[in-house]
Amino acid sequence: MAQQQTWMQHHRIWQYAIALLTALMALLLALGVYFPTSQAAAPTADSDCPSGCTKPGGHIRVESASGVAVGSEVTVAIRLENASDLYGIEIALTFDPAFLQVQDDKPGTVGVQILPGDFPDPELYFVAQNIADNQAGNIAYAISLLRPAPPANGSGALAFIRFRALTAGTTGVSIARVSAVGSDSCCLTLTKQNSVIT
Repeated sequence: MAQQQTWMQHHRIWQYAIALLTALMALLLALGVYFPTSQAAAPTADSDCPSGCTKPGGHIRVESASGVAVGSEVTVAIRLENASDLYGIEIALTFDPAFLQVQDDKPGTVGVQILPGDFPDPELYFVAQNIADNQAGNIAYAISLLRPAPPANGSGALAFIRFRALTAGTTGVSIARVSAVGSDSCCLTLTKQNSVIT
């Protein structure tokens, strides 16, 4: 009996692992992007949709901040607003490393990472990529919902970035690239808004 229970537990773990890998492969194919593991992805120009169909998907913006003292930290959110039928999203951000430094939100793990947000529901998605490069000034972040989870609709924080201000002046965080897919693999068109940090 104990052996049978152990076998069933292992079988369930393998089923979950296979489902996770299948969802990840589907996301990568749908987005048509390659996620490197050693450093943040260099931003590239938006490309045509691999699936051949597009539809409106809402708005994405990076919060702005002012009055940040040199040497102090500030947290800005990457916000999705009025999202519709969202199933997976990949975003590449750029910042000036002379002004800002990303603070690691997962100490003890390899690389510098930002904090996953509360939208979509964190219980329903997995993080496919999360890495910041403080030398190059790049952040790459990607998530995908896991089937049979329903697509996300509405507004909320996709992720949070904790910056340390290194020098005085005005700078910002720019959305260099964003790719999003719906539950039907159609690409979602998102309007974008960059941040200003003073």
